[in-house]
Amino acid sequence: MIAKLLKYLFLLLVLVLVVSTISYFRGINSFNSEEGKDVRFVITQGEGVKKIGKNLADKDLIGSKFYFEIYVWRKKKETEFQAGTYNLNSRMSIVEIVEILTSGLTVRTKER
Repeated sequence: MIAKLLKYLFLLLVLVLVVSTISYFRGINSFNSEEGKDVRFVITQGEGVKKIGKNLADKDLIGSKFYFEIYVWRKKKETEFQAGTYNLNSRMSIVEIVEILTSGLTVRTKER
């Protein structure tokens, strides 16, 4: 009886992990809007991951602040964000947005 219960609990745990993993990868690789709109996004000196994620969500550039934070911490990019003004698009994925925001390729850099 207990062995059967443990077997079902294990299977449930595996199922939850599989669903969570699929959801995470869909979340970081999908875009937030079907129509791509360009948005100027500003990071000020000293802003942290949580604040940047909140600002991205407030501007409808990402669908999930949670997935953004997890991705940044998983990739160890939390200290790589560069202050500046960036051109982003609502059809960009979290992966693409993080790449741009950590590259330092700001609007001023592009205009030079």
